[in-house]
Amino acid sequence: MTTVEEQVAMGERKIYRLDGNIGQQIVLDLTSLNNNAVFDVVSPDGNLLMHRAVVADVPLSTSGAYYVVVSSEHGDASYRLTVSRQ
Repeated sequence: MTTVEEQVAMGERKIYRLDGNIGQQIVLDLTSLNNNAVFDVVSPDGNLLMHRAVVADVPLSTSGAYYVVVSSEHGDASYRLTVSRQ
């Protein structure tokens, strides 16, 4: 399990790369002080797997680099992102 505590300004994004293998699952949990942070998950082939989520359990259908993109829905956001693999 990995936890990151960061801030993202309105209009900006923080991008995290997660390398995964077919058959794995990535579990993501995002909490923010004002409940204003959300994330998208992008697959290695560029498909959007999750949009504006705060919790997700993502089964990996292909091996490669997945991207978690954190942004704020309004104002600046202080957040904690926890990622685990199964």
